[in-house]
Amino acid sequence: MSTPTPTEAGALQKSEFTMKKNLSVVVEDQDLIELMRVLMDDDAEGALDFLKKHFKGKARDLLEGG
Repeated sequence: MSTPTPTEAGALQKSEFTMKKNLSVVVEDQDLIELMRVLMDDDAEGALDFLKKHFKGKARDLLEGG
């Protein structure tokens, strides 16, 4: 059995403490069109607005144990 390299050992340590949570969003057609516009235009302000509108409460709920 080989000894893990420092990089592998670090990855093992980090993965032991990583908790993954699922975050999903349901959007209407108009919101999906807006998301595509934001992505195509590289609209940073529009992206932030979209995230605030659709994810802000959900992300908070996940962090609080939801």
